[in-house]
This record gives sequence, structure tokens and C-alpha cells, in this order.
Amino acid sequence: VGFIMERGKTIAHAALLATTKSNQEYVLDNKSAWITSLHEFERGFQPLYSIDVTGAYAERYIDTPR
Repeated sequence: VGFIMERGKTIAHAALLATTKSNQEYVLDNKSAWITSLHEFERGFQPLYSIDVTGAYAERYIDTPR
């Protein structure tokens, strides 16, 4: 969960990170019809927190977008 820029505005957004058995990481994002590599996705995404089977984790602190 984090923020993306869309039409010049910062908006909240969530996406799913999938890791393969060979440790390749891909992002499934409802704003795209394509499966994206994590490297490609990270360019426009500011992470706020993540959730997995063991709990929730703060990724970094950023001011709330206006």
C-alpha cells in the first residue's frame, strides 16, 4: 500500500507482489492489464506499508499527500 502519481495528483494505491519459486518478483496491479516486474513498478510507487502472512510493516514515513 502506498501512493502513485496519476494525472498530476498523488493518490493512494495498493498492488500485489508475487514472488516465484525462483525468487523473481512481479506486481499484479489493477491499473494495468500487464504483469510488471517489481523493478518497473517501483519507479512510480511510494510505498507506505506492506502486509504479509506474519504481519504489517511500515516501509517508510512520508507526509500525507495533499
